[in-house]
Amino acid sequence: MSEPRSAPTVGQVVLGRRLQDLREGAGLKREEAARVLRVAPATVRR
Repeated sequence: MSEPRSAPTVGQVVLGRRLQDLREGAGLKREEAARVLRVAPATVRR
């Protein structure tokens, strides 16, 4: 059984927000970004 995830660090939250801002600034939806990055949409959401 895997261990539960810990809360994200401040750095992770800041990075995630920056990536989201860049994605939205480029006019991409999560699904579109996921397709370009060749990952699941859930990965982009994290």
